Amino acid sequence: MKKRANVESAAEAYLELLASRRVEYFFGNAGTDFAPIVEAYARRSAQGQILPRPITVPHEAPAVAMAHGYAMVTGRPQLVMVHVNVGTANALCGVINAARANTPILFSSGRTPLTEGPLPGARNRQIHWAQESFDQGSMVREYVKWDYELRMGSQIETVVDRALAIAKADFWRTGWTGMRLGIVAYIVPFVFVFHPALIFEGTWGQILAAIVTASIGVILLGIGCAGYLFRPLGWILRAAIIVAGLLLLTPPLPGVPEIVTDVAGLALGALLILFERARAHSALPQPAVSLREP
Repeated sequence: MKKRANVESAAEAYLELLASRRVEYFFGNAGTDFAPIVEAYARRSAQGQILPRPITVPHEAPAVAMAHGYAMVTGRPQLVMVHVNVGTANALCGVINAARANTPILFSSGRTPLTEGPLPGARNRQIHWAQESFDQGSMVREYVKWDYELRMGSQIETVVDRALAIAKADFWRTGWTGMRLGIVAYIVPFVFVFHPALIFEGTWGQILAAIVTASIGVILLGIGCAGYLFRPLGWILRAAIIVAGLLLLTPPLPGVPEIVTDVAGLALGALLILFERARAHSALPQPAVSLREP
């Protein structure tokens, strides 16, 4: 369900998104880069809007520790925001602890203004140059799942949702999913070893046949491993499609002509695809038809 919010700044949009994504607490150790956040809190609070509860923490280390503990108890990541550069450095030990404990935290830091001169929000104090970081994310990159520097307010929803999704993702499930989707890449090199025609050793007919069968075999194997064809597949169909792919990729067997396994793989793969396409089509909701008498 989409919700439209009336906001006047990126900071207000940020707080609105955090509240809508069930981020209950905003643990902060503020600096000069917090001014838009403070103004957004004042404005949204005056309007009676639901906001993450702001907790002012005297040092960055306990701020991260508080978010760490809350996430351990509830399983929900909370926001920690610190001052640019030195604030990020002070928070680093807490970030390492959370990373090693696989505890989700939404960690953010301010940055020095991008512009100089008379533009609104431009640099106007010596500290804005002194605390500039060429790559602030490099301080934490080894210990976080994902980092991004937000420079356009229009990206806020995408960035916040992506950060929360990655933070809450189970690392075992993510790893197994990645292996399942990438397993074809591990098999392809062996296909080249057992099918020399793929490196153009043989007649043009053998080369063409090898390219076609290997390509279809890889596609079928990918479908079976991913478990999706027009819609999610059951385990029996997945296993059958994997068998069809392996028949097309298998090396020549003693006493069995290679064309036999290729034809069997093509036939089985085509039959399964047509069967699943028909099932997926029949499962689609049919439009209501009203019959009127002439």
